[in-house]
Amino acid sequence: MTAHKQIGKVLKDYLEELNDDMLKEFKWYLSQNEQGGSRPILTAQLENVSRVETVDKLVQVYGGDGAVVITVDILYRMNTSFMLLRFPPRNLWLCSSDASFLFCSHNRQKHGTSRR
Repeated sequence: MTAHKQIGKVLKDYLEELNDDMLKEFKWYLSQNEQGGSRPILTAQLENVSRVETVDKLVQVYGGDGAVVITVDILYRMNTSFMLLRFPPRNLWLCSSDASFLFCSHNRQKHGTSRR
């Protein structure tokens, strides 16, 4: 499985933990997000889309690492950062951007692995 597919799978797992109201809030934050000079994803592009389609859009617009950073940031803003502990993202250990690296580094240390 490629790194992009692994990241997509883990992000999908996170979104599946959100109930419908929480997913609606996640999409709202996503439509407000301006990361690294990118425009936010339009609200119309997030209406009536599944969790899988939301992940696909995240990765398409922000790339794998960016999608991780944004997801972690939004879950934190939603006061659901506890979810990040529920799914140790072993598959995200390839992350390289600053925020996702910190997130991934924390889990690598927790599981006794190191970045290569």
